[in-house]
Amino acid sequence: MNTYKDEYGNRATIQEKFLLPFMGSQYKEKAFVLSLYSDYDGGFMYHRSVHESLTLAEKKLHTFSNGTFKEV
Repeated sequence: MNTYKDEYGNRATIQEKFLLPFMGSQYKEKAFVLSLYSDYDGGFMYHRSVHESLTLAEKKLHTFSNGTFKEV
């Protein structure tokens, strides 16, 4: 799991998981789950999205907080 922080007190994680892509699927597929939390508000989760690659998840991450998220 990759962890990121920004300049505004927010934290993000990108976790690699294997998920069923649709109901009735026989096979799980690799996915990257992006989650964003506000550490100043008790860790409130304010965003979650699923992406096909780490690159796409990081690209989405940099659309938040003026692109200030850095990996820690």
